[in-house]
Amino acid sequence: MEIEVYSQFSEWIYMVKAAELWFHSAHHLTKGTGFSGDHVNLYGVIYTELQEEFDAVAERVLGLTNDEGLLCPKHTIAGASKILETYPSPVNMSDHDIAMAAHQIILNYCLWENNFHTLVDQQGLLTIGLDDLLSGNASNHERYVYLLQQRIKKQ
Repeated sequence: MEIEVYSQFSEWIYMVKAAELWFHSAHHLTKGTGFSGDHVNLYGVIYTELQEEFDAVAERVLGLTNDEGLLCPKHTIAGASKILETYPSPVNMSDHDIAMAAHQIILNYCLWENNFHTLVDQQGLLTIGLDDLLSGNASNHERYVYLLQQRIKKQ
């Protein structure tokens, strides 16, 4: 397996974990008149689905690479932390600003996911199962984009 693709598999783990952690915080830190809906039906749904996604991604990466080191919690948290540093913390943000940041995070994840799909396909590593997992995840992420897009609309 080429080094670039191999590093992309580890980055996939980091991306999911970073998104899960950020949305879990947004779940706790949302506020305002939309609190109930945002807490349970938006961020609550997204972060719990991302937890399940992390598990599926970790198992797939291990199955495809057979490298247990990619699932080291120290590496996972360090990699996720680097990604989280590129986004604002939801701490002390307004409910609208949390939703705006959440929207941007998911959009960026969708773009990264498209690039990852292309890369593994070009390298001849896109199995039917990997394609299915990526497609299912992408479908969920695009649903999150829609939900967050509706949430941030002023009118």
